[in-house]
Amino acid sequence: MYIIVGTDRASVLSQNHLILSLEKVSTEQTEDRAYCVIPFEKISFSDLPIIDNLKNLHEQFVEEYEKGNYQYCRDATEYLYGKFGGELDSFYDEILKRIS
Repeated sequence: MYIIVGTDRASVLSQNHLILSLEKVSTEQTEDRAYCVIPFEKISFSDLPIIDNLKNLHEQFVEEYEKGNYQYCRDATEYLYGKFGGELDSFYDEILKRIS
């Protein structure tokens, strides 16, 4: 999984890659968001018809995590594990460890 920081970078790469939000990251001067860059060839052919639904579920997962709705996160990971070529499984594991 490739990770980038910054909405501008994510916008540029979204033309050729699947870009998914991760967490907000802070430095002494700014707060920005980290994004995962997933090459389209990593996505399973069987997931292509539902990729928009999976992307929306992932984005909702991140949003609910930030709101503190941890039960939603636990439930959503059942559907998200193994998707996106498994590239985000370690991210989901880390979030679940934090909320346990």
